[in-house]
Amino acid sequence: MQKKSIILIIFIILILLVMGYVYFIWEKPQKQVNEQLVNISIVANNKLLPDQNIEINYEIVGSNFSFSKPGKTLKGGDILEKLPFNRSYIIKTIFTENETYYFYSKEFNTFSLENQRVRLSLDKSGELEIKGKGFLGIDNPLNITLTLKRGEEYRNPIYCIDGGFHLFNLKTNNTQIIKLDEYKLWNYCYELNSINITNNKETIYIYYELWASIDDKDYLNISIMDRDLIDENYVYNSVGGKDYNFIFEF
Repeated sequence: MQKKSIILIIFIILILLVMGYVYFIWEKPQKQVNEQLVNISIVANNKLLPDQNIEINYEIVGSNFSFSKPGKTLKGGDILEKLPFNRSYIIKTIFTENETYYFYSKEFNTFSLENQRVRLSLDKSGELEIKGKGFLGIDNPLNITLTLKRGEEYRNPIYCIDGGFHLFNLKTNNTQIIKLDEYKLWNYCYELNSINITNNKETIYIYYELWASIDDKDYLNISIMDRDLIDENYVYNSVGGKDYNFIFEF
């Protein structure tokens, strides 16, 4: 019996020694490596002006783990972030009201302990020139031409229309979009191609019917906007490209 007890004690000691060896030789060093931080410098610029840094709000989130760290880039240089080693991340821009750059996101990782730089090259929204043609109650269809006046792109635009008292059955040459909460103030909204250097002009044709004689209560209002919005308690504010409004009046 005493011999069996001695053997059991020796066996337990051997197990503890093996566990200690595994921990100190492999697990502890690996844990220390995983807890190391990697220096990530972050800078943002206008894609057309790569040498000029800009200020933009951003958030770093974990690709497949819970992590969130907000920040803001600097005009005067890079901003330094220290992030856990051996992880994958996504950095994305955070809109503030009156923001004029389009949304941007980028994946990066810290699989190496070497310092690295993450550059956010952002697209600034282009400016449009709006010209209408036709007279309400006389011409049908009316048309509006949107031309890229400045910049590279007016991205993912939509337009919404609303008619006055005697107008009904409004139609256009574009596809009507499904009613969305963001545009609930409008009756009709339509998709439009991005307007850019390659496709620098889009023309909208608006057809309508009258159920009675037109008068000074009648109008046709068209709002052009891109789809970059920020949601503030279900109040949607436009950011990115400038919104445009054009009215045909009697």
